[in-house]
Amino acid sequence: MIQADRDAFEGFGILYYDIYGLGRNILFPENVSITDADMTAAVTCAMNMNGTGFALTPASVATLAAHFAVLRERASEPALEGALVNPGIDIRMLVPSIKVAPMYPKFPHQVMDMSEARFRFDQLLHYASTYGVEDVAAQLGIPLTVSKGWLPEGGGQTAEPPESAAEAPNAPRGETPFANAKLLTLVVDRTQLMHMVIERLERPTRMHPAEARVAVGVLRDIPTMHMPRIAFHENILEIIAAAIDEPNAVLTDALERTVQHPGDVLKALTHIIRVKGRKHLTTRQKKVFCNFLNQYTFESLAGNFADAHPIDYRSLNYLSVERFGGVTLRQAMQAVEEGRFRSWYSQIEREWDRSAEVGFAPLLDKYMERPGVLLRSMTRLIKAGVTAEQLTEAMGRSNAYSLPSIVRTLTLMAAEDVTPGRNWHDDEEPDERMKAERIKRQQDAYKVAETVLRNLLERRLRTLDTPLQGKRVYVDAGPFSLLGSVLLPNDTGSTGTAYPPIGMAYRIPRDGRLRFFTFWDDRAKRVDVDLHFKGSLRDGSPFSIGWNADYNLAGMVTSGDITHSTNAVEYLDIDMNVAREQDVDYVMQRCHIFAGAEKWGDIATCFSGALLVDSIDPGKPIYQGENLIFRDSMTGADREMDYALVDVQACYVRLLRGANPMFVRTRFTLNNYIDMLLTCQNAVRVGSSDEADVVLSVGRNDNKDAVCLIDEGFFLK
Repeated sequence: MIQADRDAFEGFGILYYDIYGLGRNILFPENVSITDADMTAAVTCAMNMNGTGFALTPASVATLAAHFAVLRERASEPALEGALVNPGIDIRMLVPSIKVAPMYPKFPHQVMDMSEARFRFDQLLHYASTYGVEDVAAQLGIPLTVSKGWLPEGGGQTAEPPESAAEAPNAPRGETPFANAKLLTLVVDRTQLMHMVIERLERPTRMHPAEARVAVGVLRDIPTMHMPRIAFHENILEIIAAAIDEPNAVLTDALERTVQHPGDVLKALTHIIRVKGRKHLTTRQKKVFCNFLNQYTFESLAGNFADAHPIDYRSLNYLSVERFGGVTLRQAMQAVEEGRFRSWYSQIEREWDRSAEVGFAPLLDKYMERPGVLLRSMTRLIKAGVTAEQLTEAMGRSNAYSLPSIVRTLTLMAAEDVTPGRNWHDDEEPDERMKAERIKRQQDAYKVAETVLRNLLERRLRTLDTPLQGKRVYVDAGPFSLLGSVLLPNDTGSTGTAYPPIGMAYRIPRDGRLRFFTFWDDRAKRVDVDLHFKGSLRDGSPFSIGWNADYNLAGMVTSGDITHSTNAVEYLDIDMNVAREQDVDYVMQRCHIFAGAEKWGDIATCFSGALLVDSIDPGKPIYQGENLIFRDSMTGADREMDYALVDVQACYVRLLRGANPMFVRTRFTLNNYIDMLLTCQNAVRVGSSDEADVVLSVGRNDNKDAVCLIDEGFFLK
């Protein structure tokens, strides 16, 4: 059971902080009797996780005991013969560790004490023995792939832990001042794929085609009430493309579960034809698509067809609409082609042209037909002269604005800065004065939009029914930084089922040492993955740490660049004290595939994460799993990911998982949200749990009476 769970979750990369979802409250047959032996076996498994940085929740220990009880009672059945799990099983197989040394096995001292000349010489020798040899062979017409090049002595080899660091399998986990064990919740194996697919649909990153194929097979098993809104819109196209050759019922189900409007069907057809290289569709497939489109009204079809990109609209030609389409579908296409139905966007532009004569009221009324477009057009309206009061009044008339969309947009509008290379202005603006004026107008518009969104959010929070109403509330932040954490929910209010959610930040000790790592292993091909830091000093000067930049700067040091992919690992360290004293402002950890694979999903095993280092004594292992902060498998269709951001001055690390919101700091943090929530709920924030009626715990802990903010979805659903 356990090994199978690991393999399945490894593919989606969501095990390591939380295995939870719809089935958190597992129900077993009422007649199952859990014996002392079953409970002892479950507790033994839980204790075997000591020293890994993870722990099972009490409910999960009971789940494990019930599992043992079921297997014991049914052990005589032929199908389960030999399935009884050994009570002494080491559940740590669920938590991968890193036992291989980086390029420099005595990292970080070996690199910090090294001259740059020696570091660069080793680097050139390593590259020459891999890429260099391959280039020479290619010039001679000899096909050659070097699986592993030269490394310093001991580099890239399996690193056995020092004897002093070894622990007995069941030894109690020592206390550490840096990190607490992350709680895992087990789910039954028959529902694990459903949990993984739900989490993947809520993740705002591109799906790998293999993930889409799994999703197609599971979609119909997800209860309608739990079907999430797909966070990354392009994944709708990938899922439909994966279902195109499936039976009619499966393809229809994929369309019904994912498509949000007829425009999605056009984009999906374009994706299948242009990206996937499909020359034509079969009669069966044409009928399925036409039957699906036939259910929409004339207005919906014509409106989406008129707004569609010409390439997407032409994809309708592949459906033979004249033969298989219904009357409404054919009429909608005819109206658009004859120009009798103007696109909604052209109607908006006409109202813009009229606004100078008739004012902004008709324009705002037209925008309110599509409230989401108004939300995205706020800064244009503000710069044109629309006031905060006018926007608040217009937007307040609609219930279409969900709490998640308000919160997410407010977080972005309140950004105080943006990350280098991702600014909203063009750094090559020739006229510095015009550039400064344009930036100021944009920032002023953002502040007005922030005011409008705060007003809307307060209105909505007053209507919520929560256990906080009228209570004295103590906020238990646990290991999280309330000032560093931000809310980035998708449209359904979900922040993902991975724990912790994207945007959450952990506090780092001011004198702590933070260690990032990326591990990959692919025996079928040589893959070169790089781990970099990109950041800025407080005066705005950018810097980089990595193979093509500095290797040891301001308390930040790299373990060296590895180009092979057989148990390969790279580390990057930050000494917070040194970095802060040398005016480092923030650091972005970025993972990148240099060669050997086009996307993360093409690598057999790849994961990245961060841990706190309690000692850099040579007797301590480099990978200190007991101090793990977070860790995720790298999946998806991208080849570069901004994984985490460190605010060196404020001492926190924020988890991004590729969802870089393009800012470092914002005026609307989790702390601001909690204050606003409590105020709107007529609750009072108190300074200790003894004074409180309710304990509001940000993350999960062992207080069973606390209200967990993350588990409640931040009250955004």
